[in-house]
Order: sequence, then structure tokens, then C-alpha cells
Amino acid sequence: MENGHNFSIENFKKRLLKKFKYSNLFRNKIGYPEKKFLIYTRGRTGSTVLTDLLNCHPDIFCDVEIFNFIYSKSKVKFPLLYIDSCSKRAGLFGKSIYGFKVKISQLRFEDNYKNYESILNTLHTNGWKFIYLRRLNYLKHKLSNLWTSETNTYHTKGEKNIVQKKIKVD
Repeated sequence: MENGHNFSIENFKKRLLKKFKYSNLFRNKIGYPEKKFLIYTRGRTGSTVLTDLLNCHPDIFCDVEIFNFIYSKSKVKFPLLYIDSCSKRAGLFGKSIYGFKVKISQLRFEDNYKNYESILNTLHTNGWKFIYLRRLNYLKHKLSNLWTSETNTYHTKGEKNIVQKKIKVD
């Protein structure tokens, strides 16, 4: 017993795998989902609402922005392995379909993948389906981006006391 905790190799492995981005790859009891998709989008397009709606389906587990630094904690060095590891989460929740959301800017600028197109091509070749989500009204898209940057508010799910703030548009 070390510091009041039972120390064993097995406990050490479990704690290590919990923090390891690719840990699900080593969980052989968890299978890969039957169907896979990704939502490829820009910010302020309604992708969070779409993700929430998809998660209401009993067979679908739609993940968050798995390449967002807040979620992944750091740059993902092996993106295809990371996606495979994340896809096994569907099985953890008893779902047969896995999807995730990724913003174009996360691949191109945040993670700075020079080969982001080949990553997407490999997913397509491996049977992943793509949902390309975009906002058609360019003015509303830009206004939404301005409002978000001025108010630091990204989503207002069920909030009753939303502060209305005027913003200046040049």
C-alpha cells in the first residue's frame, strides 16, 4: 500500500490508459462502430445543435470537437489512430453508429496538419460518411462571429437570463 492506495501494475495500467489519447485502441472487448460519420464545418453553423439532435437517436453517439485543444489537451500527433480510438466510444455507450464534429480551422490552423486533406481522404476511403455543414447567409455568419467575439458567448442552451448586448458593426 502506497499513500493509502493499493498499488498494482493493473491499477497503474488503468490509470495510465485513462489519460492516454489512444487508450481505446487497446480495449479489445470494445468493438468498432458499424457506421461512422463526421460533421465537417466552420464555427457558427449550427453544428452543436445538430450534434445534440443526433445524440437523441438511440443508435448514434456523436462526439464533440475531438480536435479542439480544450478537449484533446494538446496537438494530436497521430490523428487517424486518435479517431479510431475515439470511435470506440460508441461501443462504450452501447451505440452502433459513431460520429464526431471537426471544424476546418482545427485541422488547418490549430493542429496545423499539412496533410489534413489526406487525413480526410483516408477516412472517406475507410467508409466514413461526411456531413458538410455550412451557413449559406454570409452576412448572418459574420454577424454571429462578431457577436460571439464581443460577448464571449458561444451557446445559449436553455439560458433564461441572456444579456442582450449591442455590438458595433463597422
